[in-house]
Amino acid sequence: MIELLSPLPRTIIENRTPYFEMQLSSDLSAGDYHVKFKISLSPDISDNYIELFSADDATNWEYYDGSAWVGFPSGGVNPGTKVRVIPQKEKPLHFAS
Repeated sequence: MIELLSPLPRTIIENRTPYFEMQLSSDLSAGDYHVKFKISLSPDISDNYIELFSADDATNWEYYDGSAWVGFPSGGVNPGTKVRVIPQKEKPLHFAS
């Protein structure tokens, strides 16, 4: 499971493109994980959505190594890791966790 840390769910972002910060559950089985995140241009996320998947393209993904945000590794990250992504989209975004 993934917990969305910021911004808060059901937020409308109009003047900037935010980082979406998440934390992977620490109770996942051992191994490396990638993150898939869906953002929509409609409040109910029924259409016009952007799906970001760190395994497909880690360009805009980072993880927190305990002291700094660094590039997302191609092999994934451990359970309990904080990750973030900044989508490349200029329109207002609605999203839900």
